[in-house]
Amino acid sequence: EFSVLGRIGIGLGIGGGVINSMLYNVDGGHRDVIFDRFQDYEERVLPSIINESQFDTIELVTQRTLISQCASKFLTERVAQFGLLLDDISITHLSFRSEFTSAVELKQVAQQDVEKQRFLVEKTEQSRQANVISVESDARTADLIGKALDEAGDD
Repeated sequence: EFSVLGRIGIGLGIGGGVINSMLYNVDGGHRDVIFDRFQDYEERVLPSIINESQFDTIELVTQRTLISQCASKFLTERVAQFGLLLDDISITHLSFRSEFTSAVELKQVAQQDVEKQRFLVEKTEQSRQANVISVESDARTADLIGKALDEAGDD
């Protein structure tokens, strides 16, 4: 019986504690500010932590590892001011305005075109050098054949 009564008592105690934490008593003629820990973090603390950036868009794209290290250091120090402990961060997804994304894509296409043209120029240069070597080789061969014929004489 004591086991069942104990469980019921514990359940009522926890339930009463939860209900008591939801009730607030404000005396007449006074105003009260109710601190909702989770709501406050979501609406006030987090935006004040993450709305500050010292990096531009290009740096975010090209130097992700460095940005992640700097952001981790900054955020660890910043959240400590609010009594929070930050264990780790990870930059998993960045999204930008469509104009920026289009500009980046156009730049990448242009860079690929430049690389393609550079490859074609190098290929053409190698082909030209191969032709020069071939002509020089043919000339050397003809010269050696001519010398051999001269030495052999009319035989």
